[in-house]
This record gives sequence, structure tokens and C-alpha cells, in this order.
Amino acid sequence: MGLDFTIGKWTDEDFDRDDGAAWMKMRVHAPSWAYSGFHRFRERLADEVGIPLNNMKGFHEHGKPWAEYADEDLLPLLNHSDCDGQMTPAECERVAPRLREIVGRWEEGDYDRMMGERLAGFMERCIEADKPLVFT
Repeated sequence: MGLDFTIGKWTDEDFDRDDGAAWMKMRVHAPSWAYSGFHRFRERLADEVGIPLNNMKGFHEHGKPWAEYADEDLLPLLNHSDCDGQMTPAECERVAPRLREIVGRWEEGDYDRMMGERLAGFMERCIEADKPLVFT
């Protein structure tokens, strides 16, 4: 069992569209990611921007406040539960380009790079659909 990402709730109005796009988008589902792998991925992202993830509030009993760190575009992803909750389309819009920028520096074929690119792509679909990215 691992972390899954899905596109948020759909309404009847979404399904009333004639182009079928809502059906297609609804069926998009990001691949499952092991919780431990997702945590290591976020540690690596945080290291890239100088954030000691495991010493931060929410990750450590006496964690440092997030406000001390400047990379605000990644914060919605780094400071998020790894097993539930959601990111808004606006948060996805902030995170996706920064995520692509950072993982794009990593070696071709790197598993974290591949998963990071897939996650960024999934965030972009959430933006397009104006639906949240749901962590399950």
C-alpha cells in the first residue's frame, strides 16, 4: 500500500459537458508511491533548496518554523501530510513549475526524477480541471 494522488471531486456539471473531457480527466490517476519513497523524495527536494525537512515543524517534535525558509513555491508540497488531504489548484500552479525545475536537474532515468515529473504533470491536470490534488 502506498500514497495515491487523484483529481478532486467532480460535479454533475462536469459530466454534462459534451466533449467528454471530464470523463477522461476523471480516469487519470497518478501511480501509487510508497510512503517511504515519497518521504525520501521530499527530503531530496528539500535538500536541493536548503530546507532540513526532518528538522521542520510537523516532521520533528521541536521542529523549525517553515517561515524561516525562502522557497515558498515548494512549501505546499513539502509541508503536507503524506497520507491525506489535498492541494488546491492554486497551490499546484505554484508547485508544478518549481518541481519540474528541480527534478529536471537530476539524472535521466533517476526514479525520483521520473516520479517528480509525473507528479508535476498530474498537478498540471488538476490545474486544467480546476480540481484539487487529493492525497489518499
